[in-house]
Amino acid sequence: ARAPEHPYPAALEQVLAAATLMDGGWVLAGDSAGAGLALAAAFRLRDAGQPLPRAMVLSSPWLDLTMSHPELMPNRHIDVMLGTDRLADYAADYAGGADLRDPGISPAFGDPSGLPPMIVTLGGAELMQWEIRDWAVRCHEAGTTCELIEVPGAIHDFAMARPLFPEAREVFPRLAAFAAPQ
Repeated sequence: ARAPEHPYPAALEQVLAAATLMDGGWVLAGDSAGAGLALAAAFRLRDAGQPLPRAMVLSSPWLDLTMSHPELMPNRHIDVMLGTDRLADYAADYAGGADLRDPGISPAFGDPSGLPPMIVTLGGAELMQWEIRDWAVRCHEAGTTCELIEVPGAIHDFAMARPLFPEAREVFPRLAAFAAPQ
């Protein structure tokens, strides 16, 4: 389901439906808005007492669709891929009128307690960097494992573009090892 034709919670419900079919040690992964969706799904699974993935792999997660982090607007020109006006439109389309502060929409407002271990990438030239760093701190404070891989100067979602960026080729093996069965 894609917004705006199918706004929140349509995509979340699809992820949750797929998660109920999983058995064994599965991994939940996503990039950008999909990484935020993965966290929202993990919140719902945890809160419902359903089985959680054994790990999460999140590339440049968009965690705060309100775009209210105090560092974001003063630094909005650092990101060559994403603009705040376009992101605001995407957020409104996805939310479909629902409160952007709902953790199912903006995981930055959710509680990381009890979530599975996660590895998170962020580029030093992306708009989401401050909310991602704050998320990692909150995870550590809650006792949730959150390994943060920060690459200075890298753009949003660099880790998913292995053919294009040497940084992605360097980081990807760490993501794969984190996701591999133990």
